[in-house]
Amino acid sequence: MPCQNGGICRTSSTGFTCDCVRGVKGDQCQTIGNQCQSDSCLNGGTCISMLNRFVCLGAQGYSGTICKEELNVCESSPCMHNSTCINGVSRFDCACALGFRGSHCEQNINECESAPCLNNGVCQDQVSPRCELTISACTSNPCVFGACIHVPTQYNALKLHFDPK
Repeated sequence: MPCQNGGICRTSSTGFTCDCVRGVKGDQCQTIGNQCQSDSCLNGGTCISMLNRFVCLGAQGYSGTICKEELNVCESSPCMHNSTCINGVSRFDCACALGFRGSHCEQNINECESAPCLNNGVCQDQVSPRCELTISACTSNPCVFGACIHVPTQYNALKLHFDPK
């Protein structure tokens, strides 16, 4: 077929002619016209001319036919541990939940690292460090006549017998 790009061939007594589809030129419809206008693609996208249409490529952070819609990078939930994702153009930031840090809030902060507990308290790592201190129930001298023996959460009086002999 002598006509290209969807052109319709018409024969005549002197040969043939091609009726080209919209956007195509040339004696045999061999030249595809430029479908791109100067403002076809937005946000820095590159226009690629095709037969009867154009395609926009390469606008980072945007999608759609003319690169108009901003991509929401937070849709993929990149922030960990129930942290908040803040969407930007082709980037995101994470507002980390308490107790976490890092670009994706992936690092657990050890609140006990700074040794916040005093007086021999034992630190338990959590969002607000918790200090545990075992206090002997015998500290207040509750046993009047005898020795106090500390048992966690209680005390027992040990009676001393005195034999005057």
